[in-house]
Amino acid sequence: MNYLAHLYLSDNIPQVMIGNFIADAVKGKQWQHYNNAIQYGIKMHRFIDTFTDEHPLTSATKKHLYPTCGKYAGAILDIILDHFIANEWNSMHQEDLLNFTQRFYKLLYENHNVLPPRFKHMLPYMAQRNWLFNYGNFEGLQRSLTNLSRRIVANPGIENAVDVLQNNYLVFSQYHIEFWPELCNAVSTWKLNNKL
Repeated sequence: MNYLAHLYLSDNIPQVMIGNFIADAVKGKQWQHYNNAIQYGIKMHRFIDTFTDEHPLTSATKKHLYPTCGKYAGAILDIILDHFIANEWNSMHQEDLLNFTQRFYKLLYENHNVLPPRFKHMLPYMAQRNWLFNYGNFEGLQRSLTNLSRRIVANPGIENAVDVLQNNYLVFSQYHIEFWPELCNAVSTWKLNNKL
């Protein structure tokens, strides 16, 4: 769910960005049906997810979300991480976030044929509302979480996660400050050991 984190770590390589973006919908060995760069992005995505899920900072921070989000606490924490990345993007990346997101949606449309069905369906809504850009503000974050909550039958109340974020902003900000550099360093090491 933390699309901006995955895209940022893809080094602006278009096919790697696509792989990193679609990986959640690529199950088992389906990754073998894609070209090398998309495969690389899928593998990187899986590394990022494993590193994040197993990190003690993630486990400690998710506890603040369990009462509201239940088993979806990890996915919501991913989105919250993207909130902080969106707000810092312009100081971390050579291209401003608005231009980056518009270019990325264009890339997805140009490669529509390789997108899994779930992403083909999601793309028009994502692009029209510019989810990635609007993760940076509470209104956009609320809209995304409300839409997500409608697709979950046994939803424990994830549409209320923005309230949890606002009430515990320093906790989540500290998570971002401590975890994000560790993730970037871990991915850099992974890239040295896994050449494209």
